[in-house]
Amino acid sequence: MVAWLRRLLLFSTPAKVTRHHPAPWRPSPFVPGARYRVRRDFAGPRNAFSEGEVLTYRGDCYSPYDSYTGYLFTQEGDERFRVWDVHDEEDTNIWRKLFEEVQG
Repeated sequence: MVAWLRRLLLFSTPAKVTRHHPAPWRPSPFVPGARYRVRRDFAGPRNAFSEGEVLTYRGDCYSPYDSYTGYLFTQEGDERFRVWDVHDEEDTNIWRKLFEEVQG
């Protein structure tokens, strides 16, 4: 992983993040500020997600070096980012099998 991306994710909270990294090349399937429930347990390169967790989508980042788009989430009571990484060759439509939007 690129050093600047690692620093951003390790030392930043949602209130401190500014876009100092390349914008993703594809549109996000998530809405900033919307809440999403994890539909089933799964793990990505950086974080594991557990069925039933409710997360708030905060934004995205892109690493051209690694060819990954990172979708950043937080969980209530914990301001650290949880990141779902999707490689350029993967289809983001799989998000519907992993997450569901929480209404209200």
